[in-house]
Amino acid sequence: ATWMAARFAARAVLPKWRAANASAFVPPVCNKLLHKGSLSIMGVGGPNSRTDFHIERGAEFFWQHDGELQLPIIERGRRRLVRVGAGEIFLLPPDIPHSPQRSADSFGIVVERERGPDELDGLRWYTDFESCEEVLWERAFHCSDLGRDLVPVIEAFRSSHAYRTGEPAPVDPAALQIAQDLEAIAPAPLQLLSWLADHAATLAAGASLDPFEGVPTDLHVCVHGGPSHVARAACSADRWLCVLEGEAELYSQLSDEPVKLQAGGALVVPPGTPLSLQLGRGGLALSVGRSRWAEQGGE
Repeated sequence: ATWMAARFAARAVLPKWRAANASAFVPPVCNKLLHKGSLSIMGVGGPNSRTDFHIERGAEFFWQHDGELQLPIIERGRRRLVRVGAGEIFLLPPDIPHSPQRSADSFGIVVERERGPDELDGLRWYTDFESCEEVLWERAFHCSDLGRDLVPVIEAFRSSHAYRTGEPAPVDPAALQIAQDLEAIAPAPLQLLSWLADHAATLAAGASLDPFEGVPTDLHVCVHGGPSHVARAACSADRWLCVLEGEAELYSQLSDEPVKLQAGGALVVPPGTPLSLQLGRGGLALSVGRSRWAEQGGE
């Protein structure tokens, strides 16, 4: 019954939404939620500078529109700097420490999933931010609101002996443990327009393609090409859809008339909503969800 009462959420034209909220994407705030549900979708600006690394159990999708995102990560125990430039997309696998550094006048979209009731985020500082060979201080914590839940962790670090002295805190065997993936390798960022051009023929045949095929993830990114008219099965969680080129029409039980989206238009498809997605010739749309977007009657 809850699903039947749902509506398309977070409907927006991204350039207009960004312009209307421009003051939120500069210091001291630098971010604003577009949607919060089983997916969180936020716009993030800059500049910012931080020395902590964040670890979360879910994957994160980054879509950088302007400026550069420098993203130091700890991959297989070693520091790697990922640079996500304007027009690039990047998928960070779960459980990888990362420390986003954003340039002035930058803007990007970040999508992540809701945490489960037993999942813990982690915040970690190293003795040397540039080498990241030795942990200075860390804490696992429950996270339902990142902006709110980070504050007491940062305050605890700043009042710690490790912060004052630069000497690593002793390991507390009773403390909640931070999960870290020591095997996964993050993909290289993709220049979205170049990727679309490389796959233009397949997409123009109405195919749907995963730009990050093979990456270990619990967030699934897909690009849908037109002309196509495909019936999509209901999902158990939110799915974000953004039109990249052309026009899309969505037919569902949520509206008597088809919902039309032009390039830059986006919305969240709520859980339990089967629909059909129609794209015209040359149409392209990007979707992000907790699972692959199955066709009705398909696997």
